[in-house]
Amino acid sequence: TVKISCSIYNKGATGVEKIALFVNGRIAEFRNVPVIKNNEQEVEFDLKLYEPGTFKISVGGLEDLLSSPEEIIEVSGNKLQFVCDKLKLSEESGIIPIGDELEISAEIKNIGDLRIKTLVPLYLNEDILDSKVVELLPQETKDISFLIRPAKGIYKVRIGNTTPVDIKVYPHYPVDITRLVWHTHTATRAKPSDFKIDLENNYFEIVASGTDFLHAEDSYGAIYLKKIVKGNFIATVKVIKFGEGTNPWFRAGIYVRNDISKSFEIQPGSLGSVLVFITPKVAGVHWDEFGDGCMHQAGSSIKLRYEPTENSPIWIRLVRHGNSFTGYISYDGREWIKLRDTKPVPGLAEEMDIGLAAGTIDRRPSLAVFKDFTLELEEEGWEKRIQ
Repeated sequence: TVKISCSIYNKGATGVEKIALFVNGRIAEFRNVPVIKNNEQEVEFDLKLYEPGTFKISVGGLEDLLSSPEEIIEVSGNKLQFVCDKLKLSEESGIIPIGDELEISAEIKNIGDLRIKTLVPLYLNEDILDSKVVELLPQETKDISFLIRPAKGIYKVRIGNTTPVDIKVYPHYPVDITRLVWHTHTATRAKPSDFKIDLENNYFEIVASGTDFLHAEDSYGAIYLKKIVKGNFIATVKVIKFGEGTNPWFRAGIYVRNDISKSFEIQPGSLGSVLVFITPKVAGVHWDEFGDGCMHQAGSSIKLRYEPTENSPIWIRLVRHGNSFTGYISYDGREWIKLRDTKPVPGLAEEMDIGLAAGTIDRRPSLAVFKDFTLELEEEGWEKRIQ
C-alpha cells in the first residue's frame, strides 16, 4: 500500500470538489472533498499496486491531469495472482486473555483472468503459523479465516499480503475474594434494598427496587470491590435465581465502574459504567457509550432459553480488552455465547470498582441470587495494593 497525500489550496468558492488520483494518466480513484474558499487542506489516498513497472502518480481536480505535479513510483517483483484485504479480528481491539481463541479473517480476491488454486498463509510475527488452500475463479472474491490460541505475548498477525495488525495475549491471575473488603451501595431510586454476603460459600443476594438501570435513572443496588480492577480482567458469576414475580426487565449482573458508589443522583454519575446482565427473559450488555455518567441501551439483547434456577443456573462473564469489553453467557459454565462487544468506553479510570449489581424498572423490590463469583486480573501482585 502506497499512501499518497497532496496539499490543495482552494481559490474558488466554498463547496464540494471532486479530487482525483491519477495513475499513468487514468483516474484510479476520486472522492468528493469539502473545500473552503482561500483555505488549504490535505487529501490522502491509499494505492495498491499489484504488478511491476513504472507508475506516474498525480492528484488534482478531474480537469487537472496535465497541470498536476507528478511523482514516479517504481515497483519490482512478480505480478500478483491474488490479493488479501480487509483483515479483521473477532476481538476488534486485538487484546485477549491467555486461553481464548481469536478468529482472524480476510477477503481474498483473484485479480487475474485465469482460475487459480493457491495456498494462503497466516503469519504470526512473519512466521507461517497455518495455511489454507483456496480456489478462485477469475475476479472472484472469497472469505478466509483462521482460529488461533497463542501464548502470552505481543504479536503481529496477517493473512497473505494484508497489512499486519498487532495482537496482545495477556496472562490472568485469580483474586482471593475472601481476603478483600466488600462494600454495598444503593442508589436513592433503588431503595429499599437488602444484601447478603457469604464469602465462605461464595454466595450473594441483592434485593433492590428502582426505576431503571439505564440513562439518568441509574438506579441499582450493588455488592462490590473498590479500586481492585487495574487493566484487563475476566469476571464470572452464576445467577442461580430471581425472586418470585420479578419484573421481566429486572437486570442482574456483573458491573464495573470507576466508582460504583456514585450513581446518577442530583449530579451526573461516575464514568466507566459497563454491565453484563440477565433478566428473567433476556441477556445483554449496557455501557456508558457517550461518557455522560450513565449507561445506555447499547445494542440488542438475546432471549434466554430458560429462567435461571438453583438446578439450572446461567453463568455470565465480563472480559476487558484495553478500553473495550465483551459480555458472555453460558448454560453450563464451559461453552460461552458472546453477547456483545462494547465500543471503547470513554473516561475509564486507572483503577475501577467491580462487583454484582441489580435493579428494576417498576419500583418493586426484587431478589437476585448469585454464586461462585471469580475475578482474574492481568496484573500480577495485586495483593500488594490491598495490604
